[in-house]
Amino acid sequence: MFDCINFETLAALREIEKPGQMVFTAKLINAYLEDTEKRLKEVGTAHQSGNTGLLAKLAHAVKGSSLNVGADGLAALMMTIEREAEKGTLCDPERLIRMEASFRQVREALKSYLG
Repeated sequence: MFDCINFETLAALREIEKPGQMVFTAKLINAYLEDTEKRLKEVGTAHQSGNTGLLAKLAHAVKGSSLNVGADGLAALMMTIEREAEKGTLCDPERLIRMEASFRQVREALKSYLG
């Protein structure tokens, strides 16, 4: 189906739900999608302005929230951006393009998951 999502993570989230319901999982996914879209724009702005401190902080936040919803590939990409920024280095702009493309895939997969 979608290889950009670790569905075992989503299954673990559903285990804490009442049988037949997906309220918590749906709220978490929707909050993730909304928040991540905003944060990725901020990542681009921090990169453009050369603010590696803010870039590292934002990449760290997106990495963590992505892991929570099973977006492991996006999380790995954000970890790379975070590590480079922590060293005071801006990542290659191509990495930001991959970040945006990865998020589009994740968004599509999670929306499909929610139905």
